[in-house]
Amino acid sequence: MKINSEVILMMNAVDVYKMVLSKEISRFPKGFWMLPEAYDNAVKCIRHLIEERLKLNLNDVPKKVSKKTFAVNKLGGMIETLFNNSPIDAIELAYPKRFKSWEFSQAPNGFWDTDENVNDALEWLISKISEDDIPEKWNKDFIHDNDLRGMLDVRFESSPYKALNYIRPNLYKAWELKMSVPNNYWNSDINVIDALEWLIKKETLGGKLDIIDVWTLDTFKRNGLKGLIDIRFNSSPFEALNYIRPGEFKPWELEQVSRGFWDVDSNIKEALEWLILKIEDSDKDILEVWSQNLFTQNRLMGLLRTKFESSPFKALDYVRKNEFQPWELKTASKGYWENEDNWVEALKKVVVNEREKGIQINELTTDILTEYNLISFLKNKFKGNLSNLNNFAREHQLI
Repeated sequence: MKINSEVILMMNAVDVYKMVLSKEISRFPKGFWMLPEAYDNAVKCIRHLIEERLKLNLNDVPKKVSKKTFAVNKLGGMIETLFNNSPIDAIELAYPKRFKSWEFSQAPNGFWDTDENVNDALEWLISKISEDDIPEKWNKDFIHDNDLRGMLDVRFESSPYKALNYIRPNLYKAWELKMSVPNNYWNSDINVIDALEWLIKKETLGGKLDIIDVWTLDTFKRNGLKGLIDIRFNSSPFEALNYIRPGEFKPWELEQVSRGFWDVDSNIKEALEWLILKIEDSDKDILEVWSQNLFTQNRLMGLLRTKFESSPFKALDYVRKNEFQPWELKTASKGYWENEDNWVEALKKVVVNEREKGIQINELTTDILTEYNLISFLKNKFKGNLSNLNNFAREHQLI
């Protein structure tokens, strides 16, 4: 039986919708969506569709309800007439403020051109995590999982850091986030300088010794700056430090020099001359202080071990050839006095030097031995017996 359209127009909207769905009537009567109560009717039909017909969990609505969903379920005309073909507007009317525009498969055209929408989305996103978790969790996956890929691409060149800096300007540095910095970020000298100055301020009090103690690869890694040091400074902490503090430090003052550094003669000579200059500037006697301890204090023990078999004398002789004798140092190299030929060489040098001064030596005395730093030799090898030492010298025709 054909039902009069005027009667239908006076019926409850959901009942009319059920008639359309059951094909009791072929479509909504003409003018149905033009009635004064059209929007109220739309709300009733939309809720019936989602809650009764499709039985959707409301949280699934943005992803499962589209323009096609309305069309297939006989509400295409409603969407076109009342909502300009926007399913988002239709759902917003039925469930006010229940959903965000970006939760839908596609935000409305031009939606991200409006700063207010961008601010709203980012504040909503940040509210999902604590401020303390931002460095760890703020990344592309987090933004994509919350349906904001479009915003990220359109407004922030797909950079999570740029999005964060937009809503929290200057609160975080790009390298503080667990994710990678934006593409080509370290190509900018400004960014490099900013990062290095930040690192010095964060890890030190700014003094030279403070910087030396912490300026390591581990410090760069721990502060999210491994990419910077790899890309711009060949993984060398010294190159990075010299970039920001040119000429203030020497490579060996840091915890470790770069691989192969001590294979270069000019590096060895520079380090040893630097060490000698430090001694001279302190008005100390080089023979009194030139020792393994001196190299350790100045972070040059690696050089001593690598190039000079841990012998301070060999290092000194390398840079001051033949100016000094091993026994002139406060401590001779380990095992040096175990070789009797070295005894002879030392005593011979004493005698020759004295003769050059015009002094003929008939007997070695403690004064002479003290002058040549050989008292410890007397004590260790001759148990302090000067007679035995002189007998040894005569046996070898030294005096």
